[in-house]
Amino acid sequence: MQEIKIYHSVWKSLLLVILGFSFTIFLWRMLQIPPANTPFFIMLITWIGLLLLGFCSLYMLFLLLHQLLTRQPYLTITDQCVIIKTVRTQVINFADVTSFELITCMDNKFIGIHYKRGVANRKNKGANRFDRIIRNLNKRLVNTPETISTTCLTMKTEQLCNLLNERLKHFSS
Repeated sequence: MQEIKIYHSVWKSLLLVILGFSFTIFLWRMLQIPPANTPFFIMLITWIGLLLLGFCSLYMLFLLLHQLLTRQPYLTITDQCVIIKTVRTQVINFADVTSFELITCMDNKFIGIHYKRGVANRKNKGANRFDRIIRNLNKRLVNTPETISTTCLTMKTEQLCNLLNERLKHFSS
């Protein structure tokens, strides 16, 4: 079968970056000119929002620029595996997977990865502390240790999930 490459949509990603930085600037301006008698709690929440939104906007900008400069896809689907390129490369072998599932969590769509027995434990043992925390949160939230983010992709989430399950069936047969 043919290798399939899926990229982040440049326009959708750019729109998210612009909106993120716009809200970051708005929060910064709120901190520069606080209303009189602003409670500490409100200032703390504003600082947390500023830092979180600013970091996420910078990360999205980094991913967008990385994709544009290197021309590397976010997802590459081969006959044997799925390769996810973000800050680091992650490989999901079809031999380790039982199924892919469409997951909706707070109006965001993801693809959940259901691993064969023992594979999830092996991956968890080999992961660093931060990755284990994320896996446990995912397991509690969406009942799967790993998900594939589908935000701003050039392919719809439903199509991608169906494609991955078709490749999985083809690999298994």
